[in-house]
Amino acid sequence: MKAPRRVTVPAEVFGAIGHALELNLVDAHRRNGAAFATDYDLYPDVVAAVKWAHAVDEMAARTLVQDALTNAAAVDDGPTLERAMLALTHGLTQPVGRYGAWAVDLAERFICAALIASWSHRPADPSPEGER
Repeated sequence: MKAPRRVTVPAEVFGAIGHALELNLVDAHRRNGAAFATDYDLYPDVVAAVKWAHAVDEMAARTLVQDALTNAAAVDDGPTLERAMLALTHGLTQPVGRYGAWAVDLAERFICAALIASWSHRPADPSPEGER
């Protein structure tokens, strides 16, 4: 039996998936307003790409999810971080392609781990006294 072949994925692929997720979150929020977080499914191809990224490189997937969520929440008329997280959780729990539906607790743990990891690696805010 052959050993599984290890695939090296260019970082740009993960970046493209992250941008697609960010744009999908913002677009879904703009089109669906208050119903966004609970009644709207993200594009299946975008959700499948996030699940694929998780299967290939969980750390890279965490980074792309963190960037997509925080960037979408930073858009003036975009979703709040909480609504974006709820929408992604909902999307991950839907069956798409060969990845199937994730359990809610798996989706929540993945998203929380992405945000916690990013916050623990950010530099401290500079104090006003240190500004020049």
